[in-house]
Amino acid sequence: MSVRAGGEARLLQDPFLYIAPAVVILLCGPIFRWLSWLGDEGFLLHGAVRMLNGQRLYGDFFEFLPPGGFVLVALWMKLFGASFAAARVLAIGVLALVAALLYVAARLSSGHRGLAAAVTLVWVVRAPFELSHHWLTTAASLAAAVALLIAVGRVDRYRTAHFLAGLFAGVALAITQSRGALICAATLAVIPGLCRPWSRLRSTALGIVLVPVALLSGLAVSGNLTRAFDDIVRYPAATYAATHSVAFGRSTTLADALLVVLMPVVLAGAAVIGARDHWGRERDALAWRDPMVRTAVVLALVALIGTYPRPDVAHIVFAVPLACPLVALVTRRGLAAFRGRTRLAVAGVVATIALAHVAYAVVLRQGILFGPKQTITTERGPAVRRPGSWTDNVGSLMARIHDVPPQEPFFFYPYMPMAPYLTARRHVAAFDMIMPGHTTPTQYHAACVQVLSDADWVVVDRAWTDPQRLRAIFPSVREPRPAETLAFEAALAEGFELVQRSGTFELRRRTATASPRMCDAVARGSAARDAV
Repeated sequence: MSVRAGGEARLLQDPFLYIAPAVVILLCGPIFRWLSWLGDEGFLLHGAVRMLNGQRLYGDFFEFLPPGGFVLVALWMKLFGASFAAARVLAIGVLALVAALLYVAARLSSGHRGLAAAVTLVWVVRAPFELSHHWLTTAASLAAAVALLIAVGRVDRYRTAHFLAGLFAGVALAITQSRGALICAATLAVIPGLCRPWSRLRSTALGIVLVPVALLSGLAVSGNLTRAFDDIVRYPAATYAATHSVAFGRSTTLADALLVVLMPVVLAGAAVIGARDHWGRERDALAWRDPMVRTAVVLALVALIGTYPRPDVAHIVFAVPLACPLVALVTRRGLAAFRGRTRLAVAGVVATIALAHVAYAVVLRQGILFGPKQTITTERGPAVRRPGSWTDNVGSLMARIHDVPPQEPFFFYPYMPMAPYLTARRHVAAFDMIMPGHTTPTQYHAACVQVLSDADWVVVDRAWTDPQRLRAIFPSVREPRPAETLAFEAALAEGFELVQRSGTFELRRRTATASPRMCDAVARGSAARDAV
């Protein structure tokens, strides 16, 4: 059933529009307190808590992401509290929204409910449900994609749709600069060739600038605009890409193989079918002159390019929803190129691959849903995880920190932004992640001075100081143990004595001799590296 034939209003009566988010809630709701690790999820959560505590984003603490995600999470916490449960309700709500928008975009592009539901399910069963700026960006990008797909199919009342496409693209830009810039470019790139292009361009451009300009104005008023530019523009361009780049599809397992190959395969399929249409004059094949087709192709390109500079399996899963409109469209047009039994055979192969992926993913999720769980008590409420040494060690660390007077400040090193959030303790450094390559020598010294001046306690996760682990996760980093890292850790060891060791975690207490002067070696190493 074609959406264009029936009108966009019929989407609200489509049961799959509500089934898609319901599946997300069914798969994620029973384990919404699941804690996978102490990493990336903490960037938004800890940053939002810092803002609510009166600290200035980019002024008092460093972040390489735009302010949009932090503002949204801070507003959520302002309304519903900063508990772990409230954060996970937001995460699952965003994921459910992504599922609904993905279905709508796939149905708009292909005009086929079954295919749209199938590609949505293929993605949903492997989507992690941690709160992430990537999910917020994907939701905003898909909202822009839906508005754009509606706009290109209209010859009347298109201005509102183009404005909304630009508005949501601007929201994506305000959350993640790289992927947001791509979706902004996509909303403009499909306009040439449409009727009344200048009118459409004005509406889109107006929508794009509203949210970023509002946030930039707020930064200017607070006096942090220059620092924000350094953090979210200069730093990523000079440091982030070089440190975090990996090969496409890195860390892929059998469970994610279909999602990893989906974007390159569907783009290749679109090119083949399009060439067949051009040279073979097949009317039922993919027609490049169709603006709906061009829009779906542009969105898939945004998805593929948007995975870089770190196109590992996690970032591919974040980006795949934008490619799903083209997946549904190419599948329908591709199957139409076959006849009779051949079509049935090809359709059977495609369906078998999709069902095998879904079945395997569901089996894996059942292991979490119905397997044994162990509770970790935190200041933000209970979290759960599989029983094991890591779970025991984190639980022991949380219990020991609970006994420390709440006014005593902490420093968590080198990469555990969830820890200051879950423990509800003040993290004295301006940086949530202090890692070789990611952290500049100058930042190492600044963090050292902050810690040796203000921290009473230090928590170290030795798993993230292991050179072999760092090389495996960040293969682009040339030296996993540079001079500034060694000097920084030597200052921590000298200024803070070991109190407790739980697996790879160390809890250290300030000594009477701790002093910022211990950071002089870090300063010398920083000066030498800066000179190089």
